[in-house]
Amino acid sequence: LELATLLFRLQSYSEAVPHLRILVREQPLIHNTRKMLGLSLFQRGDHINAARHLKYLSAIDPNDALAKFWFGNVLIRLERAGEAEQLFREALRLQPRSLLIINGLAWLLATHTEARIHKPHEALKLAEQAAILSGHREPRVLDTLAAAQAATGDFAAAVKTIGTAISLAQAAKDQVMTRQLQARQQNYIEERPYREGFPASG
Repeated sequence: LELATLLFRLQSYSEAVPHLRILVREQPLIHNTRKMLGLSLFQRGDHINAARHLKYLSAIDPNDALAKFWFGNVLIRLERAGEAEQLFREALRLQPRSLLIINGLAWLLATHTEARIHKPHEALKLAEQAAILSGHREPRVLDTLAAAQAATGDFAAAVKTIGTAISLAQAAKDQVMTRQLQARQQNYIEERPYREGFPASG
């Protein structure tokens, strides 16, 4: 267990998976181990198997908000964003001040391409709440706020917000995030909202 947990914390997900699978097989009722396995599978792109484990956790403990949230994230990748939205809302009901969950739901509602999922004004309210909770110091949260501002047509605010996010990402030396934010910044300068390419069928 110690090795599997260490590999998971080091984000060595592919290496962690075989160790976690053995542990889950030997001790199927240890939910934290199964959650690490589900998240590791998700991170390495094995969404079908990740969904199987996270669905189990979500069903066996209806009060596990994070299991619902991560199961929802997997379902988005499996083109079942309608179900994901409901799971995000259930998770938020259980943990109404969770920055992770508020930001995740806001991002989905602000950026999804499907009209029945895309709710920019609700997304903006959630994103503003997340920004306050984070003290306007989290680049990912400000990225969501900028996406919601752009989705509602306020491109000037979106450019300003994402500029702050870029500065924070650069200060943290996060080059991957900086490049992602700069690409979206160009969208907003050109008055184009950012939309995710995941279709919804659930």
